[in-house]
Amino acid sequence: MLTLKTRLLYSYLGLDDSTCHSNDPGSFALASASRAIVFLGLRYLQNDARDGLRGPFRTWISISAPHALAEEISIFFAQANITYIRPGTNDHRVRFVPLRFSPSSGFGSHSCSASQPSRPLSSRIFRTVSLYTFITSSAFLTGAYLALSYLPNRDALMALFTATPPSNAETLSMYTPPNSAASLTNDKILSSPLALSLRASGGYTEARPHLKIPDALKPTNLTGGTLAGPGRITVPPLMFNDGGKNLTTLLHLGPQLCGHPSIIHGGLLATLLDEGLARCCFPALPGKIGVTARLTVDYKKPVRADRFYAIRAETTKVEGRKAWAKGWIEEIDVEGQQATRGEDGAPVKICEAEGLFVSPKNAELLTKVYRYSGAT
Repeated sequence: MLTLKTRLLYSYLGLDDSTCHSNDPGSFALASASRAIVFLGLRYLQNDARDGLRGPFRTWISISAPHALAEEISIFFAQANITYIRPGTNDHRVRFVPLRFSPSSGFGSHSCSASQPSRPLSSRIFRTVSLYTFITSSAFLTGAYLALSYLPNRDALMALFTATPPSNAETLSMYTPPNSAASLTNDKILSSPLALSLRASGGYTEARPHLKIPDALKPTNLTGGTLAGPGRITVPPLMFNDGGKNLTTLLHLGPQLCGHPSIIHGGLLATLLDEGLARCCFPALPGKIGVTARLTVDYKKPVRADRFYAIRAETTKVEGRKAWAKGWIEEIDVEGQQATRGEDGAPVKICEAEGLFVSPKNAELLTKVYRYSGAT
């Protein structure tokens, strides 16, 4: 006589009542249990979140006696909340659905009933997509809020996109020297013979582009903030630009910019030439914006500290989004300083450079960022 637990196991496996009265119930139990384990394992590997197993498919089965095997398989089914259903007489497909199991009573007397049918696939997809959309949107908005709330340069970035930069003409009256030494240096640059000749020739736009940088951004700008001030780039450089062909920048380099004693650091000279060549050719590029693709610097002579210099640049070629420029650094004549000149009487080129500049494909999106550079 088969036990009720064995009959329940056979019922789970879809076997009819005649099978339960077989002469070798142990063989049927072993075969049925193996069949169930294979079905469960395949279902677990399919990783079906709707109908699959709840947790790892692990169990230990004792095969000391057929009836003990059937009992342990039945208990395993109940603990896993899984049953086997044959939808139709001739349909042998396997489907697992969760059961509501009450462990208060024994396995032979408890009631097991299938849960309600699952929602339609389209409904589950809609709910899943809605949930993930809500989670990702909430995470993005929370992160953006925290970033804007605790960003050190939040005010500077906001000013970058909301403030209106001063015009080139307005920058000429924005500088106030902090002391008498800076005032004297500023006067020498403004009244230098080279500045007077460029101003009188016409065709040049005069400006101090570094004064377009918002005060909140100056601590993060190298030449307009970090290296600006007494003893360094003493006063804001004065620039003359003809709109994309030629550029001249006048400035004073103080003693705190040296590499070797009394000699200006070569890295700073490369930086100044990079900016000078870029500002010269930017107006000839689409969107008036570009980035440095290549820069070659030749150091001809030492650049002495605490003297006045001019950065001269000219655009040599423009092809689509590419522009080539060359330039050099030379001393200028000011009150109390005479420029070093060659045999032809022209100022000696102390340091020369050539560069290639490329306008990004998304240049129009960066206009608000680069409008403070003085290139536009």
